[in-house]
Amino acid sequence: MIKPMTELPAPPTREFTLDNGLKVIVREDRRKSEVGLMLSYFTGPDLECPEDFGISRILLDALLYEYDTDFLEEIGATYYSAGGDNFHLNQLLTPSNHLEFALNTLSTTMSAKLSDEMLRHTLDINILDSKEKSSFVSAVSYSPEFEALIDMGSLYYRAPEALTANLERLSLEQIRHWYQSWYAPNNAVLVVVGDIQLNEVKLLIENCFGANIRRDIPFRPFVHAPPAPGYRQMTQHLDSKYPLMLIAFNTPGLITTAGAESHRALQVLGSLLEGTIPTRLATFGKNRSKLTSTTSGYSRFSNRFIIAFYFEGDPSEAEADLLKLLEEVKREPFSAEEIEPAITKQCTEIQQRLDTLEGQSGQITALILSGQPWQLIDLKVAQLQSVTPDDVHRTANACLTRECASVAYVLPLAEKETEATKASE
Repeated sequence: MIKPMTELPAPPTREFTLDNGLKVIVREDRRKSEVGLMLSYFTGPDLECPEDFGISRILLDALLYEYDTDFLEEIGATYYSAGGDNFHLNQLLTPSNHLEFALNTLSTTMSAKLSDEMLRHTLDINILDSKEKSSFVSAVSYSPEFEALIDMGSLYYRAPEALTANLERLSLEQIRHWYQSWYAPNNAVLVVVGDIQLNEVKLLIENCFGANIRRDIPFRPFVHAPPAPGYRQMTQHLDSKYPLMLIAFNTPGLITTAGAESHRALQVLGSLLEGTIPTRLATFGKNRSKLTSTTSGYSRFSNRFIIAFYFEGDPSEAEADLLKLLEEVKREPFSAEEIEPAITKQCTEIQQRLDTLEGQSGQITALILSGQPWQLIDLKVAQLQSVTPDDVHRTANACLTRECASVAYVLPLAEKETEATKASE
């Protein structure tokens, strides 16, 4: 029987840096014959000047073409690529006897050929995608228009039409220049977790990545202005079965101690609002579903706390009811007994994530990308357990204000079609 990580001592973990600047963290977890790998680059839309808009997304897609996907699937490996404001990450989960192949696969993202045909194909797809109007939305999936509304006022805000226009102007050489500038070993971090021997895996990593050449990384500091304060609201008719309310609050980044503490307090508050809320809050929300919350936590500089719910009736009344609930949250602190179930839920979720190789590699990477020490991975549960009612109360008052809110009323397409029919009659 495989024991959960919570019943074992902290796994042996080592950090080292290759001569070419690649930072590496390796962690031994030999409960299964698998290895989880994550290679991340410190690059993304936050580093794009207006003439570069869209390049990060193109390379996110293009570099996957370098993978031997047929063989990855044949050996039972899983993989994905994702990007944020200031990172691009590639994750692989592979049987441990194919670790060398997996390392070489990730290494190709530092030495990609980027043929004209492949780049043109990827660019054309991105141009088409940028022109499409969103139609689907859910409590955890937001339209590009709402994403733009949340980011409005930030230093690198991109209007959808500006993104399309710049993609149509991009040359293949611009894309290659961006790639050569940022996709270098000394601008990356590799995390390897699983069925490995720490000493042996170091030599293997050196063999697979050592030939990649260190490059001069452009100096483009993360001067990230948070989204401008000020309430903003939009109404959309999308592919939603029921009317949906999305309320996003811009929250602090994680590079400071205060920001990290606020993030944990919002995680606890989110679980509290999703679960059995205290009696004094039960009078709110008569005409809506249970709340769903999302707390983003990869960015050093700005994050989001998003509340979603389905509702009946007037959207402005549903929004007002939710804001009244939050005002009550801010008026009086919860008791320790009231927040205990939410803390337990968050601790259980993080324990479950850390019980997988993907979860461990992902959590170590998230800490590094957000500017925190990766060693905090073994303190995650203890940090959540230390959250107090005063922490939640203080954070709610600081972050959940109307001036930091972006709101979307998402109404079913059927309602718009009905309105159009009535207008034509």
